[in-house]
Amino acid sequence: MAAIAVIGELNLDLIVTGAPRLPRPGEEIIVGGMELTLGSSSAIMACQAARIGDDVLFLSKVGGDNFGRRALDFLRAKGVVTDAIAVDDSLATGLTISIALGSERAMVTHLGSIQEMRLSDVDFSILQTRQHLHIRTPAGPTRARPMATSKPSGPTSTSSSPTRPRLRTCPGRPLLKTRSPGCPSAFPSWSSSSDPTAPSPAAGAK
Repeated sequence: MAAIAVIGELNLDLIVTGAPRLPRPGEEIIVGGMELTLGSSSAIMACQAARIGDDVLFLSKVGGDNFGRRALDFLRAKGVVTDAIAVDDSLATGLTISIALGSERAMVTHLGSIQEMRLSDVDFSILQTRQHLHIRTPAGPTRARPMATSKPSGPTSTSSSPTRPRLRTCPGRPLLKTRSPGCPSAFPSWSSSSDPTAPSPAAGAK
């Protein structure tokens, strides 16, 4: 059994199935089903590691709402330790609505607490007893580095980033893939490092 720490976003997914197509503005369509489940690949990875017997500590941030409580319940039910997850009553927990359309998906995301997580929310001292640290970084190379501003005390570390681009709108701009000049990062606190000596993510990490 390994002692693992995972740092990443925490949100719920609302999975919509049996939709014939996307509704037009002002239209309602009937779908086959909906399921509210745990989102975030880092949270799912943590659950899978706990399932095979690892001691997994998850570090993240959620709102003090029903979605946040449900996300914590999902993790605890899988045996993931949630003591290091910050709960902010002033925030709404992130949610992605994922609509299955044949072999494709259409997604709408409210970032909520995801974009409010700060490095100051992470107590790196509690990682001293962990053998491995996995960090889920936001999309984009400019946003990946700040998540590795502290070296793990254990012998190994890995990092990952989203494989699909997020679409977002900015005032006066059309829909954009990832971030462009003049459009604020979806993760403003991670867009640059305050520590110029901070190490970059491990080379070759997936």
